[in-house]
Amino acid sequence: MKKRYITWMSAFVGLMMLVLTGCQSIGGVDLNKALQNNLEVASYEGTSNFSIELIGGSDFDWAADGEDLSFLNNLQLEMNNIKMQDRNTLSMDAALVTGKGKFPFSVSMTKEEIAVQFEGAAKPVYLKLDDYTSLDPMMMTINWAGLSETLENNQEQLLKAVGPFIINNLPNPDNIKVSNTSEQIDGIFTNLTKVQVEIKGSEVLDLLKAFIDNINANDQALKEVIQQIFTLVIDPVQKELQGEIEGLDNGVDVSPATVDEIYNAAKEGLTELSLEIEAMKNSGEADEFLNENNYMKVDMYVDSSSQIRKMDMELVLNNPEPSNDDLNTIKIKSTSEMWNINHAVKADIINTQDGLNVESVTMGKFLKNLDANSALYKLMVDDLGLKSKYIYLPIWEEVDGELYELPYIDPVTEKAMAPVRFVTEELDADVTWDNEKRQVTVVDIWTGKTIVMTIESSTATVDGVPVEMEGVATLQGDTTYVPLRFIAETFGAEVNWDTEDWAVIITRD
Repeated sequence: MKKRYITWMSAFVGLMMLVLTGCQSIGGVDLNKALQNNLEVASYEGTSNFSIELIGGSDFDWAADGEDLSFLNNLQLEMNNIKMQDRNTLSMDAALVTGKGKFPFSVSMTKEEIAVQFEGAAKPVYLKLDDYTSLDPMMMTINWAGLSETLENNQEQLLKAVGPFIINNLPNPDNIKVSNTSEQIDGIFTNLTKVQVEIKGSEVLDLLKAFIDNINANDQALKEVIQQIFTLVIDPVQKELQGEIEGLDNGVDVSPATVDEIYNAAKEGLTELSLEIEAMKNSGEADEFLNENNYMKVDMYVDSSSQIRKMDMELVLNNPEPSNDDLNTIKIKSTSEMWNINHAVKADIINTQDGLNVESVTMGKFLKNLDANSALYKLMVDDLGLKSKYIYLPIWEEVDGELYELPYIDPVTEKAMAPVRFVTEELDADVTWDNEKRQVTVVDIWTGKTIVMTIESSTATVDGVPVEMEGVATLQGDTTYVPLRFIAETFGAEVNWDTEDWAVIITRD
């Protein structure tokens, strides 16, 4: 029941958002133009707030891995000081509000990276957007910067071609009201036209079918949109990939014959979809979800230039078969406002020169980066227990039908040996290798405790003091193996042996 309910709710949300954009001119307000203008916004300042309330029965299970996550059933995301400099450059000050408190952070995004600065963190974390393509030798040969620039230059043309086509073919919901009002935008009272739209679940299939039928009847416009999509998006991509992927030697054929072929296939598919929607409506299959109890309300505030300056939305989805252990109701609310639209805006880009790369930072290093008195640290450590460690290391691991030793049992000492980098990184330590001295140095990030081990020696130093290990550090290929219990217990972890499954279990609070 739960999976089916969530599937229907997801479809319902998508349908609601689709038909909402179909409001035509009403009450002297050209909503088509307003919605198209909204698609073409290239820069602005603003705010946006989003909340979601998940309501379950008395026995709704919010536990995960023994942790109480009930504080997540009422979430709010506050986004203030939004500055969109262009379509690729944006910054904002935000906060996640939960039952455990408020957790502020700042975000910036450019073509190259996304960065987040959490309140109470010494350094920001960032993700390089070209990291994934740089891992693949074939992908590295593609001029991604040039392709991105081409697609960016074509984006405005594509929006002007596809946006009006979608908007102009969508029908009006039945319940629309228009009134004049004065609202504060960025603290300044502004005369606006308020457009109130309510869509009930029972309307959705009729609206969707009308949209499909409108597109199907608009032959010339459909052909033009297909031509534009190929010319502005698909053709540049395949020309850049030409010669890199087998079968893409000649780019895209955008001849009239090709467009006609795709157009005919689209028409056939639209006709079939319209019939399926009609059949679904007649059968009543979707009535338990697409009914009067599920609805969306939207208030749009439009200025004299046909710009949407403010929007409030409420979406309510109810489970038709509520029970104690199911999700019964979802309530989603959002509000946003915009100003300084398409004027000069300068985003506040976070400096990531000394930041932490998401691709390489461990949870321990992220937590170490936080002030221990900050709200986020207390949530992650005290409430979620993310500083605690549980490492399960089987002695034998089977990969593609072959057995590999991750840790292994030393036949001389009968003690478990493990790759030093794997174990220490799992325990939030830094590892360095001195090739000249044939020494490996391991530093615990939490205590600063330092272990230095020399290859083929059973004597290590812990903070400069010689200590005998229960085995010797060995180098096998490019991997250094060390006595597992010695490393773990030196860093305050507990080591246990699973006799039945032949595995080492390391835990640390």
